[in-house]
Amino acid sequence: MTRTALSLLIMLSLLGGANAEMTDPAAGDDAAMAQTPEFPADEDWSEEDEDTSLDFSGRVKVESAIGVNRGRGQKLEMLFEPQVEFIAGDLTLTAIARALVDPLDELDPGKPGQSSVSQYTRRWLIGDSGELDLRELYVETSLGETLLTVGKQQIVWGQADGLKVLDIVNPQYFREFILAPFSDSRIPLWALNVEVPIDPFVVQVVWIPDQTYHVLPEPDGDFAFTSPRLIPTPPPGIPVVVDEPDRPRRVVSDSDAGVRVSTFWLGWDVTFNYLYHYDDIPVFSRTVIFPGGGPTVVVTPEYRRAHMVGSTASKAFGNVTVRGEFAAFLDKRFTTNSVADADGIVKSDEISYVIGLDWFGIDETLISAQIFQSTITEDQPGVLRDRTETSVTLLVRHEMLNDRLMVEALWLHGVEHGDGLLRPKVQYEVDDHTTVWIGYDFFYGGGSGLFGQFDSNDRFLLGLEWGF
Repeated sequence: MTRTALSLLIMLSLLGGANAEMTDPAAGDDAAMAQTPEFPADEDWSEEDEDTSLDFSGRVKVESAIGVNRGRGQKLEMLFEPQVEFIAGDLTLTAIARALVDPLDELDPGKPGQSSVSQYTRRWLIGDSGELDLRELYVETSLGETLLTVGKQQIVWGQADGLKVLDIVNPQYFREFILAPFSDSRIPLWALNVEVPIDPFVVQVVWIPDQTYHVLPEPDGDFAFTSPRLIPTPPPGIPVVVDEPDRPRRVVSDSDAGVRVSTFWLGWDVTFNYLYHYDDIPVFSRTVIFPGGGPTVVVTPEYRRAHMVGSTASKAFGNVTVRGEFAAFLDKRFTTNSVADADGIVKSDEISYVIGLDWFGIDETLISAQIFQSTITEDQPGVLRDRTETSVTLLVRHEMLNDRLMVEALWLHGVEHGDGLLRPKVQYEVDDHTTVWIGYDFFYGGGSGLFGQFDSNDRFLLGLEWGF
């Protein structure tokens, strides 16, 4: 079987799982976590009006992308995202919905599977080109000095540009690779989020009983993964069968949990982070069977546990801000092509970090440089990815006309494979509600690289967003 064929099988397996899990709670049970309190309907209600408010806002976004190399439209995305915020005293209820239509249907052709998403987090698919999504729904309240947030939400730990080190609490939707803003591509999860100030620290505790993981593109989507760093190569001449993914389903015992401790120390903003979680990217377990006498390889995508211990730090020195993120992933699993390995999965720790410098020495201008590096601590034979992977980024942004016109360029480069991505963009704020932009995404490099696998996906972008 060719590498491309296996890629298609694996992606279909990841995205074509069963629609129901017996151990997932009913959607109604989770919605109960975010119910608004009942207020007495008596004459005294009007006296509480000054502590009660209902706000409605949102945005309408239209963005078109034209594939330059393929000479066709890549997307014509129309998005409507209303938001309702109800405030009653110390309680705030926030609900964000999303309706999205893309008639070109090139990014996620057909009705994509959602086997990596828990039943109560899935989108409602409408035909081949539309979807509805309860994006976020959470209640936020104060208990003394403790801030409690319960419901479907985004929890952001890392702040790096372009790539991620610590921003792993929420999984990601990869229909456009990493091109969409992280705030749009993160998948909000049902979670309990508690923040407690314990001078001089702020302690955040999160519990996530939502077994949802990365959503990968359809195998015939424009940004389907094809790099051998991500897709295992089958043994030559041996048939391969891909099983359905083994997604965790036990709500409590398979939940994720983490702690972040924040403080200000000697001028540095510092955090210490710990997350016990399932890796959002599956590894591929393999077994060999002999039906009819000949060998057949059976591949099963599996999600495995890991411990993440990390830290962030940032400090301003005049016009320069220094920042960094560090993460150690303990007992992480990796897929190997080594035929000597029994099940195709090996274990090793992984060390990742990013160091960034932001310079504001020119009026209305930001110049930001970053270096990312990830290393597998043990030399395991046949692992798909390189043992050490290094990427560098450069962001240059300049604002003009009282900050209404913004010109920027973001460059990301993979050192080992010599591939990368360049993203120039011009954005203009027409008024306080309307923004328009044009941009270009230019990929380069060979097909084995993280960016080079999309070398034929260069595209021109034109967009408009109206907020209300």
